[in-house]
Amino acid sequence: MKVLILLTIALYLCVCNKCLSQNAIEEAGDIIQLGLPAGAFIVSCFDGDSYENFLYSMIATQVVTHTVKRTINRERPNGGDYSFPSGHTSCAFQAASFLQFKYGWQVGIPAYALAAYVGWSRYYADKHYISDILAGAAVGIFMSYICLEKDVRIFTSSKKIEDQDSYALNFQLSF
Repeated sequence: MKVLILLTIALYLCVCNKCLSQNAIEEAGDIIQLGLPAGAFIVSCFDGDSYENFLYSMIATQVVTHTVKRTINRERPNGGDYSFPSGHTSCAFQAASFLQFKYGWQVGIPAYALAAYVGWSRYYADKHYISDILAGAAVGIFMSYICLEKDVRIFTSSKKIEDQDSYALNFQLSF
């Protein structure tokens, strides 16, 4: 119950300033997309090594989401690039599913409601198609599942490529 109260207060403080803005729905979705994972991370810091699992699932979610975005490069409804999948939605659903897997449905249901609002706000703002939002939600939930339920570990390393002005990034999941 303390977790639910903490999250509610944190999200209220984030959103209450923006309620009077011109595009309140989109801005509230943007804020919740950041506030929900921030709240989940803060709560996980008080729960032993949970913060590591949270960070693993967040990193995996972002890597998968942005790799798919750049590979597919679907045009947004408003004409922009990189529509599929929705990054805001994948981030919000990663945090919501982390909270649900870790603390149960009592915390999960309100967290999923907030994550669904984020997805809806992206659709409402003409930033994504419904399929982008559903795919983003699936990525976020799946990454939390494999990092929490299957105890996946992520290892990364980088190396400067000789005679070039670039780096190589190695990303490895360990089951």
